[in-house]
Amino acid sequence: MRLSIFSRLFPLVLFFFPGPLFAEVFQPYTQEVLAARHTQDCSTEELIPATEILGAVYICTFGSEKTAKWFVSEQPQTGKVLSIGLIWVDWQIDTGYGIRADWQEVERVLDALIARYVPSRGNDLRKAFWDSENANFTTSNFVIYYVCKPSSDKEERIIVIQEK
Repeated sequence: MRLSIFSRLFPLVLFFFPGPLFAEVFQPYTQEVLAARHTQDCSTEELIPATEILGAVYICTFGSEKTAKWFVSEQPQTGKVLSIGLIWVDWQIDTGYGIRADWQEVERVLDALIARYVPSRGNDLRKAFWDSENANFTTSNFVIYYVCKPSSDKEERIIVIQEK
């Protein structure tokens, strides 16, 4: 089914089933893209088309300073999701973005990501994320990787969720 059809139907699903829906497994790629689009206000959206060896990648950039991204990557030639993730550039000094730019938006989106995919490991993931501690977690269905890459002026915080 085409993405545009899902875009029109997804608000009806949200109306009849409000609140975060826990995903025990990834939904098809187009559905996960729609869920990502409705989780936050994307100031910029990008869809990198699939190639013969790489699947498509949807990227939603959000936050007033555009320092955060939610991505959905597709398994090549399957229509299935390879991984879903969140990337935030957490500025430690003001280089024009402000210090800790967009942290409130990131906190809201992190909570949505946890509620949808890994509620049983939410406290662990939040602690690792905000304490800048690299960590890996598992649930019965997902593997979660969290990496914090510090440098002199910023920390890049990256969460990647994959199905087992």
